[in-house]
Amino acid sequence: MAASVRAFRSRPIAYGCLPIKANLFGGDVRGDADVTNWKDSAEPSPVRRQRAAGGRVAAESLQRGSVRLQLAGFPLLPATEMLSSVKLPLDRLALAGSASGNVETVWVGSIRDADVRLKLA
Repeated sequence: MAASVRAFRSRPIAYGCLPIKANLFGGDVRGDADVTNWKDSAEPSPVRRQRAAGGRVAAESLQRGSVRLQLAGFPLLPATEMLSSVKLPLDRLALAGSASGNVETVWVGSIRDADVRLKLA
């Protein structure tokens, strides 16, 4: 697995990584990622933090992120094995071949609530 990041920026509020270029499982991946309020997340923390009134996090403090990737010749089997879980047993599909196309992920608050859009061929 080879990966390179040509440029990135990191500030207390925003983190960006442009562009991303990697060879994973024999396929090529290119893209970029941006995260605003990267130190904040809606994830539970082992350390109790003071929250805004009413127990809610202020909207402007929520973590916001996006990852945009372009795939070329990306093999399906290792990807489905990696993403498989008990609740979503993708490895049972026994997919063969490779995919090319776009993957776009966006979230507000927690990356666990991300919306993922796939355009693959």
